[in-house]
Amino acid sequence: MPQEQDTSSEKIDFEQLFSFVMSLCDGDFSARLTVEGSPRAVDVARNLNRFAEQMAALTSEVKRVCDEVAGGLLGGQVEISLPPGPWRECVESVNLMAYSLTNQIRDLNNSAKLLAEGKPTRMITVPCDRETLELKTALNAAIVRTKMHA
Repeated sequence: MPQEQDTSSEKIDFEQLFSFVMSLCDGDFSARLTVEGSPRAVDVARNLNRFAEQMAALTSEVKRVCDEVAGGLLGGQVEISLPPGPWRECVESVNLMAYSLTNQIRDLNNSAKLLAEGKPTRMITVPCDRETLELKTALNAAIVRTKMHA
């Protein structure tokens, strides 16, 4: 007959764990597990707490960059160190989006300011797609028309 293993040192507070998981699911990354018990339980709690801390930092940084862009402040980047994987890929995508948008807006703005001053001397050259390409094309056409009438 197989002997039952003593798992008393590995007891898990399921109520605390459930509360922690529900907090994370609700977007509350301030929740933390109590770090006590067996070495394995302590390791699990520390790693789950570290995950919650990373998610808090990640959401804070992404929100900061989004708020800056929405408020007209360009050039911001999400600044957080993450291990390789989907979360880092998400950060890299947000940073690429912010970088591309910054370059496009600044190049469009430089040419538009000159055009507004009656100096149609600078064509827009930044790579653009879709809606920003439509804006680039329209402004470049206005620059060409203004040059022809000058």
